[in-house]
Amino acid sequence: MLRPEGRPPGTARSPPAATNVRGVSENVRLPPFVEPMLARSGAVPDGDDWALEVKFDGMRAQLSWDGCTLCLRSRPGRDCTTGFPELGGIADTLGPRTVILDGELVCFAAEGHPNFERLRGRLRSDGRAAAAASARAPATFLAFDLLHLDGRSTLDLPYTARRELLEQLGLEGPAWRTPRNFVGQAQAVLAAPRSEASRGSSPSDSTAPTSRASATAPG
Repeated sequence: MLRPEGRPPGTARSPPAATNVRGVSENVRLPPFVEPMLARSGAVPDGDDWALEVKFDGMRAQLSWDGCTLCLRSRPGRDCTTGFPELGGIADTLGPRTVILDGELVCFAAEGHPNFERLRGRLRSDGRAAAAASARAPATFLAFDLLHLDGRSTLDLPYTARRELLEQLGLEGPAWRTPRNFVGQAQAVLAAPRSEASRGSSPSDSTAPTSRASATAPG
């Protein structure tokens, strides 16, 4: 497939002033949701201008943190924050940074492979049921793109720049991480034995900015 390239909500205080990626101090609220770029089928491109990302067997999700409130939304934009309390600790990792992360929500089985049925069983739970489910079938948020950072949209930045900013956030925790990508290795990755941990790979044009109106690789 081609992919065109716990803190509870409701706290009272306003988001702090943020410093954006250009170093300009702003007090800007995050947009509640950014329409995600969707995948399309096609021939796999090759060359150093393309990066491959593993497609895990999970659910596309968008995670935002405005310095006060953490929000997790599904691909259509449904708020499912209370269903995954184990993600709350990412707020401490992000601290004063404000972000919107594009990624995939995955439940891993005991052997380390994604298990969509475990995730499906958690999609409508909340409260005590969600807390129990998080212990029984913990989920992991895999962040593969950065859509907004410190008061500024990053959609006009090329993929390589967004990826660098994403990695600088240091998102490696008990229920969140940034999976590896593979730049200029399309054929080598596809020639490797198919991992049970993925359903496919998603090439992204590493030089192009994201275009929400386009079905081509967003970069």
